[in-house]
Amino acid sequence: MSYITQSNEIENVYAKITADKLRSISITSSTSGEGTTSMVLALANRMLLAGHSVLIVDFNTYTPFFHDILALPQSQSSSLSPALVSDNKDRSILNGVCLPQSKSLLLKLRRHGEIENYIQKWLDDYDFVIFDTTPHDRVNQHNISASRVASACDAAILLVLSGSTTHTMVKETINDLKEAGANMLGCVMNDKLNPTLQDELIRETARLPAMFNPIKSKILTWLHKKSFFKMEV
Repeated sequence: MSYITQSNEIENVYAKITADKLRSISITSSTSGEGTTSMVLALANRMLLAGHSVLIVDFNTYTPFFHDILALPQSQSSSLSPALVSDNKDRSILNGVCLPQSKSLLLKLRRHGEIENYIQKWLDDYDFVIFDTTPHDRVNQHNISASRVASACDAAILLVLSGSTTHTMVKETINDLKEAGANMLGCVMNDKLNPTLQDELIRETARLPAMFNPIKSKILTWLHKKSFFKMEV
């Protein structure tokens, strides 16, 4: 599979969800590009590998990611019925609910009790329901806010992009989620932007004065060959 399903991080999240008997999970972030959808897919695939049935619900009104692979374009409008969906690169096919295009339905879903009713219905047929939600800072009048979705679920997970998302942004997002009544399962750190130990060693070696060029060249060649140094720092 293209998405990581057996990393320690995914295993830890999966173990916590199953141990606490959580069935509906909301995954969100403070801002866009933090890896929320990748986390949704990785966790869903991990659950499928364990033999569970999973439904993915795309409520990310800022950047919808899933499409119904069987429906005609004009029919992908106002329904919240599960169907076979794929990500926007067609690398994974799962049971899912695509973002409704009906503005009236989107506004209706913001009312307390509406999402809860859908979750209860979906859980009659699926072991788990996982929501991909709109980033916290991308709210407009037609969005379904991450806080509204999180409050309807058993638990919420916050994705944090290391080296990019600030402490203030994370704190503000967590406070808003908790004020909405969300049960925070925890934060998952996305280390995509963090340098590896190899990168840091190469960078420091390259700074050696020109008088060390002969030995510097040998060290750099050696570092490029050692996979051990590719660990993240």
